[in-house]
Amino acid sequence: MTLKGEKRYEKESGDADARVVERHYRRLERSFTLPSAVDVARIDAKFDKGVSKATLPKNPDAATPGRRISIGKG
Repeated sequence: MTLKGEKRYEKESGDADARVVERHYRRLERSFTLPSAVDVARIDAKFDKGVSKATLPKNPDAATPGRRISIGKG
């Protein structure tokens, strides 16, 4: 899975004789390897108010081994 984004910013200042324009541009790209247990047909992604959210549902037929973690006292 690859997430890509761009951020652009432009600011103008000055008067009738001299004009200054500042432009900033930034690209973002991140790639992740998805586990085989992810059901790629049901992946959902949303972007709202500057926040990206991706839901990666687990395939119900995927066999994933259980994991036990022992928690002891100090």
